[in-house]
Amino acid sequence: MKTTLQVEDELLDDFQNAVVRRFGKLKGSQSQALAEAMRIWLSYVGEVRCVRVFGGGVDTVQELGRLPHTFKHALEDGLLEKSDVTAVPLFFRFTVENVESFCASISKMLNKEPRVIGRVEGFEGGGGISFHWQLTDAKRLVLNCFPDAVSVGLRVEEASFKDLNALSNSIGPTWDNRVR
Repeated sequence: MKTTLQVEDELLDDFQNAVVRRFGKLKGSQSQALAEAMRIWLSYVGEVRCVRVFGGGVDTVQELGRLPHTFKHALEDGLLEKSDVTAVPLFFRFTVENVESFCASISKMLNKEPRVIGRVEGFEGGGGISFHWQLTDAKRLVLNCFPDAVSVGLRVEEASFKDLNALSNSIGPTWDNRVR
């Protein structure tokens, strides 16, 4: 949809310069930046609840209800191999209901129940809750939830020091049995 807006020249210049710095170009990016600005404003005045989502190649402002969809695509597209994807509320804070919704969405997507670390009472007091879904023997998906941020990421189980020590004994000297 096209519309005409009237703003001060200096504000428009500042906006366009910021768009180029963030997106590397002006064409097409102005619409994306303006849509983000509108979501932020709507969240600020309480009309919608939006989050800023970043990490793993993602950097956007979106409505809270789209967050499970974003987490799903980050997992499917391999973005979580790079880094965690984090969401920060552009409203007061995440609630227990938000956390339960995120967990239920991911559980449904994976068709698995998580292992839970933390308690609801702790979350309400400002603490965190962590949900873990085992994907393979070596990989698990982790959803860490705090009132002021949630993040999802992949964790790869690495060999323990004991496992590495056993491996090095079978292929050569270690610190304790090295050749002198």
